Amino acid sequence: MTELLLRQTLPLILTLANNGQSVEGRTRFQKMIFLLIERAPFLKDAYDFAPQDYGPFAPELQSDIDDLIKENFLKGSYKTIEEGKIKYEYTITNKGASFVKEVLENKQLNKKFRFSKIMELAEEIKSEVNTKSLSALLLEIYQKYPDFARFSRYQF
Repeated sequence: MTELLLRQTLPLILTLANNGQSVEGRTRFQKMIFLLIERAPFLKDAYDFAPQDYGPFAPELQSDIDDLIKENFLKGSYKTIEEGKIKYEYTITNKGASFVKEVLENKQLNKKFRFSKIMELAEEIKSEVNTKSLSALLLEIYQKYPDFARFSRYQF
């Protein structure tokens, strides 16, 4: 239960950060959570990232995001862009925002999981990453974490 609470709260905290600014793209969402975990060693067991076509990827994270959408904690929308490619956009719902505020205000949970620290880091990462081009973000991650570039389909 506690691992599940942490895993489901991470994507919600990230989407609530920076006044609920949306996260554009599945790849970007994955990279933001990856960076969050890299900056918070106490989160290292939350998701198991492995190198994939576009860098670090955790299938469980995508599954959790999909579940959060089904449960109306997140809203996921998409649009078709060039050559049939789909671009996703994620925003937090009122239900999701209320849940995050509850866990942040719960002193016992906040102390155990360090949700306030996670929110602080999420604000930093979202500010740094959300407006970067995907190619700049991937290049930065590949330079800092070269093992995750191993199977990359992205060419610079």
